[in-house]
Amino acid sequence: MADESKKDDREKTIFINKKKYETRADRLTGTQILELAQLSPDQYDLYLVKADGKSEQIGPQQEVEIKDGLHFNAVTKGINFG
Repeated sequence: MADESKKDDREKTIFINKKKYETRADRLTGTQILELAQLSPDQYDLYLVKADGKSEQIGPQQEVEIKDGLHFNAVTKGINFG
C-alpha cells in the first residue's frame, strides 16, 4: 500500500506550449509557470487550457493548483489568443 502522506511531494507533469515540465509544487503563480519554461512574464501571457478546450488567461500573480497533466499556452503579449 502506498504512503498517502508522501502524495503531495511527488513530481507532477505539466505542459507549457506542448513541452513537458516536472514540478513538485502544489501551487504556482503565472510568473512561476512561465519561468519554469524559461519565458519572461514581461513578454508572454499565460493561458490554462481547460478540459472543454477553452482557455483561461492566468495573471502573473494568480495562483494555479498544479495537477498532473495540466496544459498551458504561453503566447507573446499583444497577440489575441483564446
